[in-house]
Amino acid sequence: MAGGRPRRRRGRRGAAGAGPARPPSRQRPAPRGCRCPVPGPAARRRRARRRGHRGGAPARAQRRPGPRRRAGRRAPRPRRRPPGGGAADRLTVTRPAQRSQDPGWEFPRTSTTFSVVVDRGSDVARPLALEAPSRGRRAARRAPDGGRPAPAGTGAAFRPDVEGLRAVALGLVLLFHVGVPGSGGGRLGVDVFFVISGFLITGLLVREVERTGRVGLAAFYARRARRILPAAVVVLLVALATTAALAPQLLGSTGRDGTAASLQVANWRSALADPVHLHPDASASPLLHYWSLAVEEQFYLLWPPLVLLAAAVARRRGTSLRRSLAVAAGAVAVVSLACSVVLTPLLPTLAYLSSPTRAWQLAAGALLALGAPRLVALAQSGRLGALRRWVPALGWVALAVVVSSSLWTDDVPYPGSAALVPTLATVALIAAGTPGLAEGAAAPRGAGRLLSAGPVRWAGRASYSWYLWHVPVVFAGEQLGLSGWPVLLALEVLVAGPLAALTLVAVEQPFRSSPRFAGARRGLLLGAAATAVGLAASLAAVLLASS
Repeated sequence: MAGGRPRRRRGRRGAAGAGPARPPSRQRPAPRGCRCPVPGPAARRRRARRRGHRGGAPARAQRRPGPRRRAGRRAPRPRRRPPGGGAADRLTVTRPAQRSQDPGWEFPRTSTTFSVVVDRGSDVARPLALEAPSRGRRAARRAPDGGRPAPAGTGAAFRPDVEGLRAVALGLVLLFHVGVPGSGGGRLGVDVFFVISGFLITGLLVREVERTGRVGLAAFYARRARRILPAAVVVLLVALATTAALAPQLLGSTGRDGTAASLQVANWRSALADPVHLHPDASASPLLHYWSLAVEEQFYLLWPPLVLLAAAVARRRGTSLRRSLAVAAGAVAVVSLACSVVLTPLLPTLAYLSSPTRAWQLAAGALLALGAPRLVALAQSGRLGALRRWVPALGWVALAVVVSSSLWTDDVPYPGSAALVPTLATVALIAAGTPGLAEGAAAPRGAGRLLSAGPVRWAGRASYSWYLWHVPVVFAGEQLGLSGWPVLLALEVLVAGPLAALTLVAVEQPFRSSPRFAGARRGLLLGAAATAVGLAASLAAVLLASS
């Protein structure tokens, strides 16, 4: 620059023509035996930046990329070729997860998804490689309800149609208990609940054995306790208080009913009290309907050991677990159905309420859970042919049979052989909604689409609490002088419905999903505490009535 002081070019430290040395404050003292000063932190940073400017690229771009940048800059995977040439496709398969997101459902809502590269030119899709997708792909394949889909037919996926089927069963029971004309056979709604429970519980246990080789009995019983007991005890306490306030003359019998309900033997108390005459009137007791909970709890107590026994037999004989358990479930179904047919005309109450005469309906659901994967395999292999087109129609017919059975079973001795029709129709309805069974049915079709509707699913989700509340509400209405099925039905819908929603949100879901009650030990302690509270309140009611 003219007229100014020329700028000296900075050279290397110590070289000829270099500028003056850095101030002592910018340098670190040199070690002994070394004449050159040791560079300080600022100098090391400048050297690092100069080394980063290789090839003219900015220093920021030369930094080591993080995991997200590496994933974004990753080169696309080449299409894999089979050994003999041709092209390959990447398919998605899913494996069930080990834990369930929603303990209210027995089906786990989470799973692990993989990509399988298969030969496109071969008649049989033989896997060439197994690739675990990235975290982003897994999140993209997450199902709308918070889970991931499972293999078709395994029963591991969440079944919205089964959740909606609970609402159908609940509706039949609600109509029956208030005496709506033409709904005298609505008691078969309990049969639908039994089939659903057998289907769900068996699928859960079998998948656990196939995955781990064992059944965690403590964890299973803890999940059942968290699922059933908190809401049952809350309704029991309210029923006792309602009886004490509105019908103190029934407090003693209601307390004894509560004692049996707390010990899960309510069905045997009612059956042995009068094995000939059945009293379905809600005015007799606000805890009349706890008998069905006792039947299911007794099934939950005895079925897991039977599954373990079938697994041991299968390992010893080298056969399939599902085949061994299907033989056991078939034997239970045959013996139980025979007992029901024989006892129904002789001791109708005992046949209606006892566990041995109801076990065949739970076993029917178990057989469906065991055979569903085989049925889907036959359908996808083409052996069923054009029958897959008629699966949605089968669902509609089965749903119509379940609903219409409440009309013609009013005056028929029940359960007996008359229960075969609605029970088998329920099995057919659940089977028709099995993923992968119908042709081209990725989503629910036919009756499954109706049952998967949002309002129907919500009613099915709240069906357990709704079932618990509807009898105490009807009991209170009758004690207050209300009568007539329109008024009582309005009470079931307008009073028991909101109470069920409140119980679902405030009692059921917190106890099922809270980490505070997770684990086998805490779940069992919760169940023991709930049982103790219900038992103590019931005994106190008995003592209060006798004093």
